[in-house]
Amino acid sequence: MMRWVALLALGLVGAAVPGYAQRVATGISRDTIRVGDAFRAVVRIAVAPGTGVLMPDTLPAVEDIENAGNVRLRRDSTSEGVSVVAAYPLTAWRPGPLALPALAVIVQEGTAERTLSIDLPDIAVLSVLPADTTGIEPKPLKDVLGGSRIWWPWLLAALLLLLALALAYWWYRRRKGAGQPPMEALPMIMPRARALEELERIRKLGLIERQEFKQFYTLVSEVVRQYMASAERAWSTDLTTDELAHRTSQAGDVAAAISVLRSSDHVKFARGVATAADARSDLEKAHDWISSFRVIQPGELEAA
Repeated sequence: MMRWVALLALGLVGAAVPGYAQRVATGISRDTIRVGDAFRAVVRIAVAPGTGVLMPDTLPAVEDIENAGNVRLRRDSTSEGVSVVAAYPLTAWRPGPLALPALAVIVQEGTAERTLSIDLPDIAVLSVLPADTTGIEPKPLKDVLGGSRIWWPWLLAALLLLLALALAYWWYRRRKGAGQPPMEALPMIMPRARALEELERIRKLGLIERQEFKQFYTLVSEVVRQYMASAERAWSTDLTTDELAHRTSQAGDVAAAISVLRSSDHVKFARGVATAADARSDLEKAHDWISSFRVIQPGELEAA
């Protein structure tokens, strides 16, 4: 605000308004104005004590000049009365001489009221372009992909490339496979043989001799359950011993397997006491049952 007052004090154009004691001065906040620059139109009005001054918030809208914000006011008391300074932020959008719109100010003295029209100075707006643009030439248009382009040669080339890659891959796999001997088919281990081998492995662990009966029965019951599940899908390993006993009631001789599972549950869950003789007997019982049990045929239980 001090800058505006200083600009006015250095030589703003003054104009007296006849019939009143008002003194008006106007000016522009900057000497050089380019297109798009923000500048301020400044108005200073000095009135007698007790005089009211009403300033509009913005300047009237005109072509090529835009208000860049609301007015900023400053009121100061002087030895002669009151000084009102108003700054209007503006932006110009066309180069060349431009006329700012007149400012309508309402002055009130007692009950009398008057509208004071204040002419603002004209401005000269400079362009942001270089002074000489005759040597500037537009670049030629670049080719774009549009609806008029012929696509079928490109599609045909892409298909031929994919075909060549597929043939190269097939030839590579065939050549790579020709030099390798055929893989030997491994014999399939049947559930019965796998269960018997697992029981033999448990026997050789020496758990009975070390009286580690809980681990022994855990391993044996797992073998029995796995073999039962392989013999019949309904005898899954997630069933309890009682549920298995109920589901196997019509399956022939399964009593030996259920007996081994009950002995295992007694040791594992009920903290039952077992002897080495009991463990050997249950191991032989599980071995004999797996060796002699006839695998259930599909639909046999339903028919029963």
